[in-house]
Amino acid sequence: MDDNATRGSCLDAAMTVRLAKGPEQPDINSEREDSVAFAGLLPLPIILETLDIYFTWCHNQPYSFFHEESFRTKLSQGKIPDHLLFAILASAVRFSKNPFFDDIFETALFYSNKSWQSIVSSCFSANKVADLMTVQTVTLLAILDYTAGRGRHGSAWVKIGLAVRIAQDLRLMLESATHLPYSEQEERRRTFWSVYLLDRLAFLSRSFDTAWEHSKRMANLFREVRQAGAIAQASFYGYCTVVAGTIAALYLDDPSEAKRMEAATYFQMHLNYLDDIGCYWKNVSSMSDALRKFSEDASRFSSLSSDSRLLEPLGLEDCETLWTMVDYSSMSDGSRVVQSQASDSDLWMYTNANWQDIFGVIDAPSSTTQPGYNSTLRAANYAQPADAFFTDQFE
Repeated sequence: MDDNATRGSCLDAAMTVRLAKGPEQPDINSEREDSVAFAGLLPLPIILETLDIYFTWCHNQPYSFFHEESFRTKLSQGKIPDHLLFAILASAVRFSKNPFFDDIFETALFYSNKSWQSIVSSCFSANKVADLMTVQTVTLLAILDYTAGRGRHGSAWVKIGLAVRIAQDLRLMLESATHLPYSEQEERRRTFWSVYLLDRLAFLSRSFDTAWEHSKRMANLFREVRQAGAIAQASFYGYCTVVAGTIAALYLDDPSEAKRMEAATYFQMHLNYLDDIGCYWKNVSSMSDALRKFSEDASRFSSLSSDSRLLEPLGLEDCETLWTMVDYSSMSDGSRVVQSQASDSDLWMYTNANWQDIFGVIDAPSSTTQPGYNSTLRAANYAQPADAFFTDQFE
């Protein structure tokens, strides 16, 4: 008996039924689950050969989902769900030279669709708890959709987002499964980083704004909102503005004078907005102070906004400073004390207050003021500096 037969001796013998050419005709008398069942679609030698192809041509290229020995053991024990087997075959069949497959691309699409039908019917529709193999299947299907051409990119993005959320729900990003065998722990790690890599790759596009453009657009957006008389006073907007303001601060020491002037204009717009809503939310007031302090020594981080491909690594305390500027919890938690940059030990962003002190009590608006609007900061505070700058530079 050859190796393939030995490895697969415990598989269902019904798999020896040959896959008919073209899409399978469903049995109208069968249940839905039967229409997406794996057993009966392929001869056993073809299955094992295609699995070998997967681990030769697809595994670790660069996505790594499985510990091969453990996978083959689970397969022989019937513990690999149909949806994952379909996804693996769909991934590997394009590399097969076996004449059994007439059209490898149509066959890949056929198995991919079968996999999705299977996971929807057996997991999502049945409200079953998702597991690691659910993430592996959905991610494999996302890769197949994304590489199938623009017509399937929309489906790929949905599946990538689904895989990311399930991975987060399973806490794959944490070292929290120390009770599991090492091979299973490593499989969890590699699956998470494969999902992360795919998510970053799929959304890497020149059509997205740079961080600098996004910072400017946010300042202009809040200016336009206030000019229109709308209310935008949520504390979360303060957090968004701090992040955008931090980006603007990185350009305050740009080699280009025009860029420095533009950065200063938008930085002030961000500060104005923070000061405005800071009278309603004390945590936003702290954010404003933090942003001002950051700007005083922003030159230390100017390399982050440079065009150089080689960036000098930041020290631990500098990294902590940057993390603080994007960590909403740090900026909103009154029990935390955040230290300044490595050059000094002054406390530049802290509160020694309880929850009510942090968030304060919203002052009742006066009868002459629109609710939610701070009369001390008019739309002109947002409109004039930027308009004046653009007039000087581009007219």
